[in-house]
Amino acid sequence: MFAVRRSAIFGAVVILAVGRIASAQTAPREEDLAPYAATPLPATIITREMIAQSGARSLREVVLAYVPGLSALQAPSEQSVAMRGVYGEMPQQILLLVDGHVVNARSTGAAPLDVGLTLDNVDRIEVERGPASTWGAGALTATIHVHTRPTTTTMAPDVRVSLGSMGQRRLSFVSSGTAAGSGTYLAWGAVAASSGQQLPSDTLPRYAQTPGSASVTADRMAAPASHDVGVRYERGPLAVFATHRTGHSSEPLSGGGVTGQTYTASSFATIDGVEPGMATSTSSVGVSVDAPLTTSSALSVRAYADARGFTRHAVVDPVVGAHTVAHWNEWDAGLRTTVSGQQASGPGARDWMLGAQWDRARVEDSALYAGTGGAL
Repeated sequence: MFAVRRSAIFGAVVILAVGRIASAQTAPREEDLAPYAATPLPATIITREMIAQSGARSLREVVLAYVPGLSALQAPSEQSVAMRGVYGEMPQQILLLVDGHVVNARSTGAAPLDVGLTLDNVDRIEVERGPASTWGAGALTATIHVHTRPTTTTMAPDVRVSLGSMGQRRLSFVSSGTAAGSGTYLAWGAVAASSGQQLPSDTLPRYAQTPGSASVTADRMAAPASHDVGVRYERGPLAVFATHRTGHSSEPLSGGGVTGQTYTASSFATIDGVEPGMATSTSSVGVSVDAPLTTSSALSVRAYADARGFTRHAVVDPVVGAHTVAHWNEWDAGLRTTVSGQQASGPGARDWMLGAQWDRARVEDSALYAGTGGAL
């Protein structure tokens, strides 16, 4: 693994937007800060306006811009972050939630912070810095909770097309309003790709074991392109969501065998549509019901299911064109029920909660391929 500190390498981006662009506002809203008034952990609230002002392309870039204690890391096939120096090749120590749903993979524990998770549908991001036992496993160094825009706000389709240097291209849309059956909805979709920037190999002498003559391609996102599409429907206490995300970033240097070697990407075939790098595809569905039981208690029921596919395409030896492809699938499903309330009798008010959870996960269809000459 190697860490890279670098300035932005992309040039100007031309954005064509159809819809309404909100005016700038840097301070978090008071209602966003209220839930953290008594939290024992330091928290950072990032509003939609702050995201727009940052110019960030991914969740990773947003939290790096605003959250103290986070630093950027670049592994051969992954873009990661470290909270106060604690890190892995993938951010397994950070718990990522979207509207309360856990996004981390079960087999690796990694949280996808790349462009496979769009920012267009985000209302705010809440980051608790430090171990948060409230959220359970995975929240070792931080918890990132992404809240999507409310479905009750009517918004005409906002369509955006972005083109930039280094082959940057992006298409996205987001819309919300009233749906059939007196319900409300939020729908979104985004696809992004980039050809990356070609850098001479001698610009990274600290990381290349054998610099050679090949160039290094930085920030390439292609084969497959990253995308995020989903919908959320709400009617009274009922909420239903469905999403599909794919995230991929090409590895700038070899990630297998003797890591850190330069290679020529065109010398290696795409396997299962994936060029050297890490690709993750996730489909999720969920149903939740939040309803009051009495004037001082409430019931919350959540059912969920996820299916993920992983493809790790690693260059082992560029000289002979040796590479490997590891592929596996996983799924999980669960049901969580809680009853909470407030006990007003006695010396002062007391909060209470009772809960139960059933959860099952499985890894299956794993395979490992190896070949030389750039093919399998």
